[in-house]
Amino acid sequence: MSELETVPGPGNDIEPGAYKVKLIKVEPGPEGEFGKTMFWNYEIYDSGNNVIKEIRRITSLKTGKGSRVKEDTLALGLDLREGMKSEEIISTVVGKYAVANVITNKNGYAGIESLSPAAAQVVETNAAPLPSNDEELPF
Repeated sequence: MSELETVPGPGNDIEPGAYKVKLIKVEPGPEGEFGKTMFWNYEIYDSGNNVIKEIRRITSLKTGKGSRVKEDTLALGLDLREGMKSEEIISTVVGKYAVANVITNKNGYAGIESLSPAAAQVVETNAAPLPSNDEELPF
């Protein structure tokens, strides 16, 4: 199974579109083409902010540039750093919100094509803080 395929599971009758989602659980998935995988389980909200369904997304554990895990955790407010343990990553992102672009794949299943940051969420990074208005930039 490629990293881009969705799998049968919760949320397969969701209409394509953009939805607010909340990550509720991360669990081990099957061995895949890219090695070990994880299921990322999300609640989907309607425009009235009511949970309407759950949907899950499968990713490999690869964290390199352009990987689904890297993109998804960034959308959930975490900029992955080298050496972060999976427990730290999961505990940081579970409970966070994003906007999911839901599609119907070639097999007829609903799946999350991509995640974008939720508007009110601040991304945690390991970058140095900006200087206050009283300080000069260091160059």
